[in-house]
Amino acid sequence: MNTQTYYQTISNSMTEARRPDGTAFIRISDDAPEWVREAVYAAHGGLRSDDTRYRMISELAEAMISLGPDNIEDEIHEVIDGLVPIYTHELTAWLASNNNRPRYCDQATGDGLTDGADTLKLMQCGFYMELQEVWSELESFRSGCE
Repeated sequence: MNTQTYYQTISNSMTEARRPDGTAFIRISDDAPEWVREAVYAAHGGLRSDDTRYRMISELAEAMISLGPDNIEDEIHEVIDGLVPIYTHELTAWLASNNNRPRYCDQATGDGLTDGADTLKLMQCGFYMELQEVWSELESFRSGCE
């Protein structure tokens, strides 16, 4: 399956729903192909089902649709970077949403992305690292399907 079809199908299979308290969340639609469920599970990278991760998968799939197959390696950095929030409340909500999220900030520091960075930049780099992991997991799943 080509890259655009893969990400278009994932994007089309994600839908917003509401909980009884009115909060919105992203879920897989009931009519999604089984392989989309498997890809989304793989993209969770061993984490429990997580609202933030579902939103990341949905937004990343939507952003990937516009890339041609020859551009992915060249443009993935810009795609992921464009999905990183800039507002403190979004970043602190991301960090607080799962006890495993600080490890992405630690990983960014270990990879030298945060040299001398302030707290906001550290969280942005951590968010970037998680998005990169999501993309890598989705790509690994796609490669396994070919």
